[in-house]
Amino acid sequence: MNRRMVLYVTGRVTFVVGVLMILPILVALIYHEGTDTIYPLFQAMVATMAVGAAMASRPPKRRSIYVREGLAITGLSWIMLVIFGSLPYLFTGAIPSIPDAIFETASGFTTTGSSILSEIESLPRSVLFWRNFTVFIGGMGVLVFAVALLPKSNSEDIYILKSEMPGPTFDKVLSRVRTVARVFYVIYAVLTLILICILIGAGMSPYDAILHAFATAGTGGFSNYNTSIAAFESVPIELILAFGMLIFSVNFNLYFFALRGRWREALKSDELRWFDHWRQTRMKWHRALGFGDEHYRFHDHDKLAHYANAATDVEFEFPFGFKEVEGIHSRTDFDLGNHAKFSGKKIQYYDTETGESYVPYVVETSIGVDRMVLQVLSAAYKEERLENGETRTVLNIPAAIAPVKAAIFPLVKKDGLPELAHQIKDMLKFDYNIQYDEKDSIGKRYRRQDAIGTPLCITVDYQSLEDKTVTVRHRDSMQQHRVAIADLAAMVGDEVSLRKLFSKIV
Repeated sequence: MNRRMVLYVTGRVTFVVGVLMILPILVALIYHEGTDTIYPLFQAMVATMAVGAAMASRPPKRRSIYVREGLAITGLSWIMLVIFGSLPYLFTGAIPSIPDAIFETASGFTTTGSSILSEIESLPRSVLFWRNFTVFIGGMGVLVFAVALLPKSNSEDIYILKSEMPGPTFDKVLSRVRTVARVFYVIYAVLTLILICILIGAGMSPYDAILHAFATAGTGGFSNYNTSIAAFESVPIELILAFGMLIFSVNFNLYFFALRGRWREALKSDELRWFDHWRQTRMKWHRALGFGDEHYRFHDHDKLAHYANAATDVEFEFPFGFKEVEGIHSRTDFDLGNHAKFSGKKIQYYDTETGESYVPYVVETSIGVDRMVLQVLSAAYKEERLENGETRTVLNIPAAIAPVKAAIFPLVKKDGLPELAHQIKDMLKFDYNIQYDEKDSIGKRYRRQDAIGTPLCITVDYQSLEDKTVTVRHRDSMQQHRVAIADLAAMVGDEVSLRKLFSKIV
């Protein structure tokens, strides 16, 4: 690992954050908050800049940044940001507790939106500005902002950006990473400025508009009022902020393509189209099992892995609540891109329509077999009370995935019935998992097969010897009907076919 490069970049990021602290100082001066607020803010700024400058004082000879360095820079930078970002709270006394100040800072930079503050309106305007400004910076990514400000950048800086903000497809937008960071931040800033103007037009003061625009852009939800946006008692403001969060949640690639007049690419965004395709396809697969659509839901991830630009879980309602049964992740070009980089092999696809070559994206679906087994068992298990007062235990496992497809019973163990039953078993056993049972009464045999989820029970009786038909009993409905032995294979195949299950997905 290039440790000196990690320390250098982290120092630059820390220094940038220190420089940004001049903004709350300016707010304090505008609102005449006095030296008891301005001086501590100045101290926080100087301390942060000093530490950052000290860390970055020795530029590395080797400036290479790879995946390991990118992850190290991201992790260490966030630790420094949270520590030094909490200084304005601590030095001004707005949040005197170190753990509370660190929590509030981390919540801001990560755009979590949780807060330990109960009396928000009692804090200085400058401190509240810094609080919402951390959300604004965190919305696009602190490291993206830092890379945009760095005087020199190379293609390897993409590992920093992908670790921090995995959304944009940098190599398909522009060639230089620093330029990409600047372009996206310009779009981010312009959209924020537009939102500020709209909020002012809706009746907010400039100060309130700026803070709520910051919180909306970062989708963090911080407000400078105890009752949040309810303090304005304005439906238009609520709608504006809700729409603003929607606008800022869209991948900025779409805005970039739109600005360049590439509307077709924006509307055809691969990541939106293909991720959603697999998202819906996998949900159809789960619902095709027949356990009830209302027992399934999506859980979209707010926080993504450094390599992903979208992620969702398919959750099933177990007796103990909704739990994940499958994860669907859009891994961007992280996998194939790194394979190409370290193997030295070019892995690209040439698009004949656009004339562009690019590394394909990977959409990964990961289903837990143990959880699926638990899902099937918990959903299928039932205790049913019958009309005669008896109770039967049954596993309503979908016939296509039931371990045993059919059971064959001779009515009695004599008079040639077992021999005919064995003939039928031999006819079916090479295509299906079949059980043979001649112990106890027919009713008890039915109950045993119900308990293990066998969808079909075939009974050979005296009529079978005469007309070559058998009684077929269905597990779920318990209805019975006669079927010719010659038609049994086709009937069983139709009942337990995977085709019937998969046809629901198309």
